[in-house]
Amino acid sequence: APTSSVRCETNAPSCGAETPWFLSLPFLPRRTRPPNDASVSQQPAPIRNVDAENLAAMPEAIVTLGEPAGSKEGFEAVSLNNKDQGSPDEMSYMERVAERVNGALTGFFFRVGLSIGTTPRKWLVGTFLVFLVFTTGVAYPGLTNENRSEKLWVPSDTQAQKDLTYVDGLYGSDARFGEVIVKPADGESALRPEIFEKMKTLVARIEAATVEWDGKTLTWSDQCFKVGFRCALSHFGIAFIGMAATDYDTEAEIVARANANPLRHLRTQMPINVDGVMGGITRDASGAITGAKALRIGFLTQNNEVVVNGDGEDLRGDAYEQVLLDILNEPHEGLDLSFIVQRSFSDEFGNAINADLGLLQAAFVLILTYAALMLSKWDEGCVGSRVAVTFSGIVAIGLATGSAYGVCSMFGLFYSPLMNVLPFLLLGVGVDDMFVIVNAYDLETGRNPSAGLPVRIGRCLASAGASISVTSATDMFAFLIGSNTSLPALRNFCFYAAFGILFTFFFQCTWFVAWLTVDEWRRARNGRDVLCCLTVPKNACCVCCAPRPDGRTKMGRWMGDVMGGFLAKPVVKVATIAAFAAIAAGGFAGC
Repeated sequence: APTSSVRCETNAPSCGAETPWFLSLPFLPRRTRPPNDASVSQQPAPIRNVDAENLAAMPEAIVTLGEPAGSKEGFEAVSLNNKDQGSPDEMSYMERVAERVNGALTGFFFRVGLSIGTTPRKWLVGTFLVFLVFTTGVAYPGLTNENRSEKLWVPSDTQAQKDLTYVDGLYGSDARFGEVIVKPADGESALRPEIFEKMKTLVARIEAATVEWDGKTLTWSDQCFKVGFRCALSHFGIAFIGMAATDYDTEAEIVARANANPLRHLRTQMPINVDGVMGGITRDASGAITGAKALRIGFLTQNNEVVVNGDGEDLRGDAYEQVLLDILNEPHEGLDLSFIVQRSFSDEFGNAINADLGLLQAAFVLILTYAALMLSKWDEGCVGSRVAVTFSGIVAIGLATGSAYGVCSMFGLFYSPLMNVLPFLLLGVGVDDMFVIVNAYDLETGRNPSAGLPVRIGRCLASAGASISVTSATDMFAFLIGSNTSLPALRNFCFYAAFGILFTFFFQCTWFVAWLTVDEWRRARNGRDVLCCLTVPKNACCVCCAPRPDGRTKMGRWMGDVMGGFLAKPVVKVATIAAFAAIAAGGFAGC
């Protein structure tokens, strides 16, 4: 786009010197020199790659230096004499306010960037100290972990929470459960004598299980959940207690016992639910049982759960169930076992998470690789590589995550498994900020290559800072609005995310920009990326990365000429709108 030419009208003798770029910003307060009687008119600075026709069409900025304006001594406003924009008198009140806010915001980021570009090491130390201050909340008062579903997904201060507290206080927690499904490996009837005997052997091994705990040997009788004086253990074998082995050594005798009406425990005379001890039952026309595909063993054990950091733990129960799992995981000839105990849920979740750790690490590496490829200037070879800068941006996201966790713990917001997705959310936001900042710097360097590094960093942050401020603010406020939910887990997640986005914005504008400045020192002396002590020529590593006359990359050329031209066609526009309308309609229909 054409840039503004500048005419300086003042009595200052130094007016003929180069006018600082930021004086062309609309309504940006800047300090001026004391007036005198001299009057010098400055010619517009030479503009590259602009023809006479475009030069004539450029808007003209009038910069007037003289008496201090407003309540701030030595500052005054700069206005743009732009036909499209109109003079300040022609602008509405809201437009003038917006211009003032935009000017103040841009000026603030320029001064911050100028300071970072001048003393990046001080900013690195300072921002890291900020991280240390806020992340101390993770250690003190410390993260309060909460995994109990009734605390995560049931609104607090409700009657349901009060009832649960009352019941747990009077009756204690529920028992731990276990269940084993015994099926013949050949798929035939489970009521055959050989299958029945193997099931009884398995029950005997469960009842014989022991574990060393706290210097004592815990037996089945010590750990089982008792109903009256008997352990809660149900299986089809209890229907044969007290009977001679010869009374059920054939399939016909076992089937006959299954058809007893009513089917009772021979000693206690308690009724036995047939459907609770066998499955896949087959019956004849009269309803009599003729076979079953599986037998079931069900048992209950004691629950000695205690709450530690918001997570219910029963280490004794877990240890005993591990012994049972070891028994059940052994090979059992002729049987196909399916089983579950209380700890099986956490075991499976842990296995699933461990299996995904490799994928998560691969995802981080892919994101790092993509960001490094896109942010680097490969027409300069190893000098233009920005792997170290990209890594510093990822570190900034880590600093933001730790700071958010620390601040939220200071406010007493508990940590739940839902927060595990927060680093990935902040990774997306942070990498986007990195792209905006680096692209703004490269554009500024292309426009003003002769400007000093601190000035280019300041101009870069003046442009990019305002942009990422808007996106970060909208994201943060969206999560703050979501924190009004009554679900404790979701409410806390919204607070964690809001603080995470705020700290991501802060560390990207400070920590990352400081490292970008340090990396530019390396590029200025032709140092290698990462191995910055070594110097190499600033040449493209291959023909495909060689610089082009227009300065555009292959992707930029393809996006602008090929894809841009394709999307500009009327038929493609209509088809694109229709496709997205169909997607939206399908989404609404699915709701």
